[in-house]
This record gives sequence, structure tokens and C-alpha cells, in this order.
Amino acid sequence: MTPRERMDLVLACQKADRIPFAPAIYEHKAFLLNKTPSEVGRNEDLIVQAILKEYEFYRPDFLTVGLDVYNVEAEALGCSIKYYDDSPDVPGVARHLCDGIDEVRAVKPADPETAGRMPIFLRAAERVHAKLGREIYIRGAVSGPFSLASELIGFENLLIATSEDPEIVGAALETAVRAIGDFAEAFLKRGIGVIIFDSRAMPPLTSPDIFEGQILPHYQTLTARLKKAGAAHLPVIIGGDTTSIAELLTRTGATQFLCDFDADFETWRQACAAVKAPFRANIDARVVHRGKPPEVVELARQILAQGQDVPGFILGTGVCGYDTNPENIHGVRRLVAPD
Repeated sequence: MTPRERMDLVLACQKADRIPFAPAIYEHKAFLLNKTPSEVGRNEDLIVQAILKEYEFYRPDFLTVGLDVYNVEAEALGCSIKYYDDSPDVPGVARHLCDGIDEVRAVKPADPETAGRMPIFLRAAERVHAKLGREIYIRGAVSGPFSLASELIGFENLLIATSEDPEIVGAALETAVRAIGDFAEAFLKRGIGVIIFDSRAMPPLTSPDIFEGQILPHYQTLTARLKKAGAAHLPVIIGGDTTSIAELLTRTGATQFLCDFDADFETWRQACAAVKAPFRANIDARVVHRGKPPEVVELARQILAQGQDVPGFILGTGVCGYDTNPENIHGVRRLVAPD
């Protein structure tokens, strides 16, 4: 069974030949080429080489075209990104873009075909899809609304504004949803799916009330647009303890979710069962990064014991740090697929 055939069953919450394995490999892609994340994240050829290496080396059941996943739309909209050519540090936004609501509303749309690094990732996804798309799902990484809004007006400013100035929060989220939708549609028109990352929306940074009242409507706008554009699957990935917003997340219009290592598995199982949606449960990223292989495998074994009979269950890792020991990932892969 190919990864694509396996995932067709699991995404429909049906039984496959085995539990899928989806390690979260972003900056670790660069490690596989002995390059820095800043080098790989700005070079189409290196992105393609890194993803092909990831597939050959780890044999995951999904592939994601993304590296510094929260920067691409922000940079295309005008944010300055700090790169680290001589360091494995992950690039990041150097300064937020807007200081007031008028500036937020004046942000010009970014053309995915020309703006910033969007074209690099689109072309890389196209090339990988042409080579591997028949056997495995290729997904383009896009930011989530709250995470991109935080880059537009500043993370602390956004958090304060959720209580003191909901109008600017709404404006920032509208701008973010427009940019994310444009980028995501550019993947979709190439026959490539998308995966949405929004870990800045994790509790306690947001509360259930804030998520429901200020963030959820914008998610519903985004997912409705992307489904109209042809998205068959829409994973939303929010790390941390999302137990308190699990049911709210199932109302976003997304079709696959994440139960991170510190979220409550049973809460997520019930929430996803209620809407017949698949979900991924993660091994603690800190252990994957710095732990010994037997320790990582034992944590994976415990999660598998919880999820092996759950329809739509996927085993994953938290984000694998740049210099994660490959044997930590290989050990989990052998656990789910001993062959």
C-alpha cells in the first residue's frame, strides 16, 4: 500500500494496513543536506533536494513543502526577515509590519507568483509533486490567521488587543486570511494540498472565549474559500495544550487536527469522533530532539497503545529540531512499520 492509498483510508477514518507516521520535519530538512535553514529556505533546488531526501531517508506518510513556515506570507506582505547564514537558527520576522489599524488595512495583497519567497515554495512543491505525487500526498505549508496577524502587528500587541482593541484584531485577521487564502489557492491550482500552521493561537495565549469570538469566524471564512477552490483535506496544526479549544477547532471547517503531547488524548478522540475527522497525536518534541532512541520509541509505543484502534489516528512528532538524531525518527518509523 502506498502512503497515498494509506492516507486515503485514514483520512476517511477507515482502517488501513497500519498506523501512518507523520514526523514534523521543517528546519531538520536542512540538516539532512548539511545546510543551514536559511540556505535551504531561500533556494528552490535545495528545498526540492531536502524534501526528496526526507522521503528517501524517513519514508513518512505525508510530505510538507515548508521550512520556516510562519515567515513566507509575512515576508511577502513586507515584513523584514532575519536570516542566519552561518547558524542553524531558524529565520524569523525581525520587526512587525504595522503600528495601527489604518496601516493594517492598507497592507497590499501579495501576488503568490511573484512576492517574496512564495514562488520558490510553489515551484518546489510543483517539482516534488511531479516526482512523488502519485505515491504520497504533498502539502504546501501556509500560516494560520492568528500567527500571521501576530507578525503584522506584533505578538504582544495582538494579545493585548484581543482584550482592549478587538477592531484591530479583526482587521489584522482579515488581512491575514486574504494573504493565506491567496497563497493556499496557488498551491491548490497546481493540484497540491495545503496544511495550515497556527501555533500562536494555542492556549493560554488565547482563551476559548477569544478563539470563539474573534478567531473562529475568520477560520470559517478561510476554509470555506479553500474548499470552494478545491481543497479536499484541510489540516490545521496548533501545538500545545489545545484541550480547551478542541471542540471549537472542529468548527473551523478544517478536516484534520493535532493532539499535541500535552493535550488530552481522550478529549481530542471524542471531539474528532463527533465530526468523523482524523487527528494526529504527537510525541514530545523535546524528547524527540534531545532524548535517546529507546526513550523516544517508548513514548511512541505509549501513544500507539492509545490510538491504534481509533479511526483516523496518525502518529506524529512535535517539530524535529534542526540537529535531531535521525535514529530517534527511524526508531519510531520502525515501530509503526517493522518491515
